[in-house]
Amino acid sequence: GIPIDGLGMQFHTSAKLPDYLITKGILRLARTGLLLHISELDISVRFQKDKSIVLSPELAKMQADKYKKIFLTYLTIPKRQQFGITTWNVGDRDSFRNSRNRNSDHPLLFDNNYQPKLAYTELVEAFAK
Repeated sequence: GIPIDGLGMQFHTSAKLPDYLITKGILRLARTGLLLHISELDISVRFQKDKSIVLSPELAKMQADKYKKIFLTYLTIPKRQQFGITTWNVGDRDSFRNSRNRNSDHPLLFDNNYQPKLAYTELVEAFAK
């Protein structure tokens, strides 16, 4: 007898996740008619667990495209169901995906110095249109 008003998607994902799976997952949950919250969003660009990586321009673009895909797909669901999107921290320095000894991933919208990354600037540009 306890009502359920919404669903949350803990969205720790990879830049390699195929776009069709993003669309399929978001739209499948939206079909419930409930509020939908994408929470804990971060997008890994490290594809081998034991490797520390440098965020190359190619990886940064791949990540930016994935962030954009998630946000734009979310905006296709009815407004009344959009609860919000939150990330799983602000800057890469604070990410749980990084070990204490090295910068092993770059999953968030801001870098270790809280400077905006390509993913952030492309999202801002996409929503300015």
